[in-house]
Amino acid sequence: MSMINRYKFTKGVYSDYIILILKDGKYYSFGDDKRILDYIGFNNKLSILKKKSINFIVLDNLEILGYAKYEINNLYKYLYLSYISDILYKIKRSLINE
Repeated sequence: MSMINRYKFTKGVYSDYIILILKDGKYYSFGDDKRILDYIGFNNKLSILKKKSINFIVLDNLEILGYAKYEINNLYKYLYLSYISDILYKIKRSLINE
């Protein structure tokens, strides 16, 4: 099973978690999860996800190596903030180009 298929399968089951796939010592993610990780400056440090109280699951193939679940999950907060940041960046670029 390819990495993207493992991600999609697990995301379908655990939609309120960031899915991280461990391969060769690096974490990989896709879609909105990747957007959130880029926004918060993840840099392969799980401590950043813990500090921001974001639920996550670490996979190796389909085996769960670790996870964190918080009473107050900030996953959607950072997803919306990443969208807002992207929109503001595009507006800024369009104003500069005029």
